[in-house]
Amino acid sequence: MNLLNPLALALGLLSIPIILLYMLRLRRREQMVSSTLLWQKALQDYEANRPWQRLRRNWLLLLQLLALLCLVVALARPFQRAPGVTSGQLVILLDASASMQATDVAPSRFALAQAEALTLIDTLGDEAEATVILVADQPRQLISATTDKRALRLAIENATVTPSEADWNATFALASAAARSADQVTTVIISDGGVPSQVTVPTTGELRYVPIGTSDDNIGVGALALRATNGDQPQLLASIENYSATDKDATLSLFLDDELFHARQITVAANSTETVVMDAWPASVLRAELSPLSGSDQLDIFEVDNIAWTVYRAPVTGGVLYISENGNLFVEQVLAALPQVAAFRANDANTLPEEAFDVYIFDGVVPAEWPDGETLLINPPAGNALIDVAEPRAVAGATDVQQAEHPIQRFLDWRDVQFGAYSPLQLDPASALQPIVTLNGEPIVAAGTLNRRRVAVLGFDIRQTDLPLQVAFPILFSNLIEWLTPSTVIDAAGDIVRPGDAVTIRPDIAADEIAILPPDAEPIFVPASASEIVFADTETLGVYWVAAGNPETDTLVDGNFFAVNLYSTLESNIAPKSELPVIQAALANSDADQNTGRVEFWRWLGALAGMVMLLEWWWYQRQRQVTLPHSSWWRRWRLGRTS
Repeated sequence: MNLLNPLALALGLLSIPIILLYMLRLRRREQMVSSTLLWQKALQDYEANRPWQRLRRNWLLLLQLLALLCLVVALARPFQRAPGVTSGQLVILLDASASMQATDVAPSRFALAQAEALTLIDTLGDEAEATVILVADQPRQLISATTDKRALRLAIENATVTPSEADWNATFALASAAARSADQVTTVIISDGGVPSQVTVPTTGELRYVPIGTSDDNIGVGALALRATNGDQPQLLASIENYSATDKDATLSLFLDDELFHARQITVAANSTETVVMDAWPASVLRAELSPLSGSDQLDIFEVDNIAWTVYRAPVTGGVLYISENGNLFVEQVLAALPQVAAFRANDANTLPEEAFDVYIFDGVVPAEWPDGETLLINPPAGNALIDVAEPRAVAGATDVQQAEHPIQRFLDWRDVQFGAYSPLQLDPASALQPIVTLNGEPIVAAGTLNRRRVAVLGFDIRQTDLPLQVAFPILFSNLIEWLTPSTVIDAAGDIVRPGDAVTIRPDIAADEIAILPPDAEPIFVPASASEIVFADTETLGVYWVAAGNPETDTLVDGNFFAVNLYSTLESNIAPKSELPVIQAALANSDADQNTGRVEFWRWLGALAGMVMLLEWWWYQRQRQVTLPHSSWWRRWRLGRTS
C-alpha cells in the first residue's frame, strides 16, 4: 500500500481533542427532586471541583474516532499498484452509436462502456494524460489531453448515446490529431464491434479493443415506403429484417396518419428478410411498428429500429411556360416527353399570362424583369436587362470544356458536345450565379439563386450544337426541371434521411418565415430570407413537419413532411465482435503488464466515513430515546457513564 499524500496523516492528531472532550466533566442539568438527603452522601466524592473525569467506555467516542480515521486515511490517498494501460498518453474512443443502446447487459451497452472507460481512468499512471472522444455520426472530443482524473470522469459520466451510425474514419482522424504530439500513445476502442473493416486506422502507437455486449437478439424495420402507382391508390412496402441467429415472431402494425391500417403476425427466419407489399390509401405519414406477440414481454434487446416512418408525396404536375418568338422543336419535344410536366407555349416575353407557372423558360428572348417564379434562360441575347452576355462567337479548333459539380450535371459529360457558336456569360465573381460549365475558360452554363428564385442560364443556341442528337439532351432538361421545380423539402436523398443528415428546405417565395416542427419538440422558426435553408438538427428519429409560419401568431400552415430513420445494417446487426479486423490488420495488442497504473481507495474510505457518521447519529438518537429501567444496577451503570 502506498500513499500519495502522507502528510495528511498528521490530521490524525484531531483525535486528541475529541478524547479530551469526553474526559471533561459534564455540566449537569438541574432537576427538581423531593429530597437530596440520601443523594448528598452517595455523591459526596463526585462534588469536588475538578475539570476532568476518568475516560469510560463510550460507543459514540469509538464511532467518532473511526470516522476520523477513515477521513484522514482517505485524505492521504492510499493506492495500490496495478497493471495499467499506458504511462504515456491514452486516447479513449467511447462508442456512442445507436447499437450501444442494446440492453443485453444491464442497464445498457453504453452504460457498461462508460464504466469500462472510468476503470481505465482509475488505472492511469501518475504522469499519464488521457483524451476522450465520443464516437458518433459527428465524433467530438469530450476532453483533451489532461491528467485531471476528476475532469476525465466527469466528461465520461456526462456523455450520451446517439441514435445514429458512427463515423469511424472521422473518429480515427480526430484521434490521430489529438495524439500527434505524444511520444507514447495507446488508443483504446470501447465498442460492441460495429467498426467497418475499410476504415483508416492510426499508424503510430498501440491500438486495443474492449468488447461490449453478449447477444445478437434483434429484429427491425429495414425499409418502409409509400409509393405512387399508375392509379390513384399508392402501394405500401415494408421490409422486416431479422439479425438474430434464431427465428423471430412479431406483430407488424401499419398506421396511416396515426390510424391503424393493417396488423399481422409475421415470422422471419434467422438472418433473413420478410417483405410486405400491399395497396394502401393516400396519407401524409406511414408508420410501421414491431411489437412482441401477446404474452411476451420483450421483442428484442434493441428497440431503436422497431419503428420506422415514411412520408407520401403524391405525383404533382409542374406547370412550365416556354416563351420563344420563333420556337424550338427540340425543346418543345423534350418538354412534352418529360413525365409530370405540363408545358405551355407563349411568344411575348413581356406579356405573360396571369396564371402563375412553376418554371419559366425563355429561349432567345429575355423579359424586362425577372418573372415571379423559377427561370431558365436559353441563349439570352447580348445587351439584355437581366444578365450580361457577350456577343456570340464561333468555335474554331479544339475546345477545352470544364464542368463543376452540380445537380443539373448528373449523368452528363459536356466534353462530348460539339459547339458551333456560343455567347460567353459575363459573371461578376460576387454574383449569386456561379459557372457550371466553361468552354475555353469562359462560362457557358451558370446556375444560382436571385431574389430567392432559382435561375439557370445556357449561353448558347441549342440548335448550334449537336446536343439534341445525344441522349444527354433529355437528361439535361430533366435535371433542369427537377432542380428548378419548387418544393417545400428537397435535396434529401429521396425519402431516406438518417440522423445527422442535412436537409435543404426551399421556402415559398411569398413566405416570411419557415417553421420546422421536430418530433416531440417545440417548433423552430427560421426567417425565410434565403432561397434555401439547410437544417441539420436531425438527431431525433421520427417525422419532421416543415411549414410556412406566421411570425405574429406562430401558427403553422400548408406544410410538408420528411422522416428520419436509422436504416443502418451496421447498427441493427448488434452481434458483438470479440475481435476487430482493423486491429489485426494494423497493430498487434501488447501486454498490459508492461505499464503500471494505480488503483486508489479514497472514494471507498470516504463512503465508509459517511456511513460511520450516520451510524453515530443513529446511536446518539437511540440513546436519547431510551427510558432507564428501575433496576438499581442499570441506574448505577448509567450514572457511572455520565458522572
